Amino acid sequence: MKSREKYGYYDKLYAWNNLLFRTCRLDNGTWKLQIYKGDNMVGDVQMDKPLRIFGNCNGYFYGYVDTNANNERLRLIKFKINI
Repeated sequence: MKSREKYGYYDKLYAWNNLLFRTCRLDNGTWKLQIYKGDNMVGDVQMDKPLRIFGNCNGYFYGYVDTNANNERLRLIKFKINI
């Protein structure tokens, strides 16, 4: 069986209208956020850590990145996509 630490995998999904956000870990240990509109990939963004998207309001998406699991600190992210 392949080890998750050695091989890439998909982590989190977030869907909104016809957009799908997919976080994936690559074989080399880096992360990326893939964005699909319908069946077409419209974004492929390198990340230092996995982004977990939790909502949308007034045209902006909101998510967070774990920065320190020991003291439960989060980095909040607000972004807009123009497609």
